[in-house]
Amino acid sequence: MRRAARLLLFLGAISGCSRPYNTECEPQKGRTYLLSDKDFQQQYGFNKLWEFVQSYPKNQLTKNQVSYLNQRCSNENVSPLFILFKAQFETGMLANNDGNYRYKWREDRFLCYGLHKSKVKNGRRYYPYHGYSNQVYYAVRQFRNNFDNFTPGMIKKLEHSKDIIKPENAATWAIYEYTPFFDTHPIYGWSLKPVGMVAGNDIFIKYYAKYKNKINSVGGIQ
Repeated sequence: MRRAARLLLFLGAISGCSRPYNTECEPQKGRTYLLSDKDFQQQYGFNKLWEFVQSYPKNQLTKNQVSYLNQRCSNENVSPLFILFKAQFETGMLANNDGNYRYKWREDRFLCYGLHKSKVKNGRRYYPYHGYSNQVYYAVRQFRNNFDNFTPGMIKKLEHSKDIIKPENAATWAIYEYTPFFDTHPIYGWSLKPVGMVAGNDIFIKYYAKYKNKINSVGGIQ
């Protein structure tokens, strides 16, 4: 793996592609480079995306939901595969493996955007960002804004650690602005025993290539 990475860097150097921020020359993935800018913005036709979703037998997404997600991502130039990947590790609607009883919970919290932000109207508290459409609309916009606000050299303090990193490209900055920690870690219940896991940004290094290969293997371009 390391030899392959060194070879890629060498080939990039001899081709005149030396800056990590150049999306045509992908450096070795690590904490400061989670995803290429090209992959962050890669678009797919609806038919291909729907076939990809259907390749997960237990997925909980409807055709209309996938259509809305694809259109919203197209409008903001954010990859729908990236959003589906992120959502899977937030709430698991793509590859559901624990039954349908949590469907409403997952739909309301699809991308975990603004979960605890509430408002009060007529004496009643409500959560304006809950619901599938709201989650997709606001999360995709947030990722786009994060991407556009990146300037090379910016630094990010990570949660759950004392680390400060310098993201190498806009996509990595956008991801850390949304989820500001790297390592996947357990959630502890009242008994101080692990009751689940919180996905950190290490998921992009471990799993994103598998999702990308899978969508490229189904259907046609459109």
